[in-house]
Amino acid sequence: MNLSELRSFVSVARTGSYSTASIETGIAKSTLSKRVQVLEKSLGLRLIERNSRGLRLTEEGEILMDRAVRLLADADELENMMRDRHAEPIGRLRVSAPVMFGQEFMGQIAAQYSARWPSSSIEVQLTDRRVDLLDEDFDCAIRVGDLPDSDMIVRRLFSSRTILVASPQCAKKLSAVHSPEDLKGQPTICFAPAVRATDWLLDRSSDRTILKPEGTIKMSSLHGVRDAALAGGGIAFLPELMVQSSIDTGALVHLLPDWHGPATPISIVYPPHRYASARVKALVELLLNLPLGKISPSQS
Repeated sequence: MNLSELRSFVSVARTGSYSTASIETGIAKSTLSKRVQVLEKSLGLRLIERNSRGLRLTEEGEILMDRAVRLLADADELENMMRDRHAEPIGRLRVSAPVMFGQEFMGQIAAQYSARWPSSSIEVQLTDRRVDLLDEDFDCAIRVGDLPDSDMIVRRLFSSRTILVASPQCAKKLSAVHSPEDLKGQPTICFAPAVRATDWLLDRSSDRTILKPEGTIKMSSLHGVRDAALAGGGIAFLPELMVQSSIDTGALVHLLPDWHGPATPISIVYPPHRYASARVKALVELLLNLPLGKISPSQS
């Protein structure tokens, strides 16, 4: 048994047709057929049968198919790992990222990646759905928040808090605001992905308080909340990674800096059988160098 015979068998088994397998692989039908016959002869087993509906796997073929797919995946990973050990990224990098993080950062990351490693391409899909990396053929995903236990490799990148901000014009009117309770009755801009606005959970050392703002303005988009805050619409409670650059330029003011939401981890995850390839390592390098101001690097 050799890998070319095994690959040909898997291609035919997956497509259920020598013709279709030939089109997908670019290998002649006669070559595919010969390789499958050689494989069957070496094993002394019939793996594929032809009936009136086409091709079907025998019981032995089903068993081999299941193991062969995993064996070939491991062989490919091993080959790529050895090639990538000291190589620059090549081939396609497919990444899933949350919408907010992706809109904020992945455009510049993709441009930097493409410029720095022209032998590799990058495809970024923005979704707040937690994609299945294996079934949907992603190399890695950016995830925000605590992650459930899984078989995925998790690399913590940094963490970000949620903080209170307002435009300079609004901040001038809030001289009497010294604690979260003082925010009651003030105009607020709330993130409301559903009908109800999300609560504001604020910590200061060992103190904790939960505010339930009415929301003078409610937006289903965090970017919309930020835009409304920049335009002077009121007080907003936003991820620090979204507003740090605006604070640095003076477009927004950080209110009650002693109070903030819990730190939210931001991680990159990838399947365990997809070692940290040169492509994934290159992406991690760029992510760790994002201009995130005071956002804390992860200690994990």
